[in-house]
Amino acid sequence: MTRARFSASSGTEMIRIVALTIAVGVLAGSRFLPSGPTNLPLVQIPQGVSARTFDGKRVFVVRDGEVLHAYLVRSGRFGEPVRWCPREQLFWSPARSDLFDRAGRRVFGPVRLDMLQVPLTITPRLLVTADVDHPDAHPASKGEIDPAVFEFYQRFLNQSDAPLSRPLVFCPDPLM
Repeated sequence: MTRARFSASSGTEMIRIVALTIAVGVLAGSRFLPSGPTNLPLVQIPQGVSARTFDGKRVFVVRDGEVLHAYLVRSGRFGEPVRWCPREQLFWSPARSDLFDRAGRRVFGPVRLDMLQVPLTITPRLLVTADVDHPDAHPASKGEIDPAVFEFYQRFLNQSDAPLSRPLVFCPDPLM
């Protein structure tokens, strides 16, 4: 009888230890628990621009044929959020008014860097891995923008708050 109590007691204690370990892991955050894939099959990345998660960090992946580039969804040294604007074919950081072209090059705004590029590797098994912890930073270069889109963006930035004017909307359907 003593042995049966000991087993039940140690079983209960083991359940408590496991529950406590899981609770500590959840409270400690994603450092201890997996928060996203470390790689993705190449066939799951569509042509064009898409948002993906590698190791718990969001990136924009630009795929043109078999050529891939990835950028952090944060811009510049202040780490402001960036959105992909499919109609305008631009990346946009509304907080600082930064614009970047599809290749991650600065088009407009006070930012002094192009978008932070994430190194990608395609394995022989056609898995894409991203080194999100070591993005490449390059000084701002001159990106390309459609003159009509740039003219509209200037009007958007300088629009008045007049009561009868209809507000202009830039990037109405963003990918974040």
